Amino acid sequence: MYADPISPETGWGLVTQGNAVIGVYSQAEGLPFRQAGFSEGQLGFADAQRYAEWRFVAAAPAVGASGPPSGSPKPNPSNPGGPKPPPPP
Repeated sequence: MYADPISPETGWGLVTQGNAVIGVYSQAEGLPFRQAGFSEGQLGFADAQRYAEWRFVAAAPAVGASGPPSGSPKPNPSNPGGPKPPPPP
């Protein structure tokens, strides 16, 4: 994981849901330089008093979605725990 650019010595705080990590946030206490002008999907960042209030959380999958996300490796019946090995030379 990349270091927190605002507070690299502290590291990221983790947003969890049950046992799953669903996001990160800076643990920096400083006042964010940007307070307004966010897009619709970023309105939760407006007027934050410290960087730690900016939460970067993964979007939940659509209701009714099933299976792995698009672009995920396809399962290999002969190696169910991992990706398909390359063919021999």
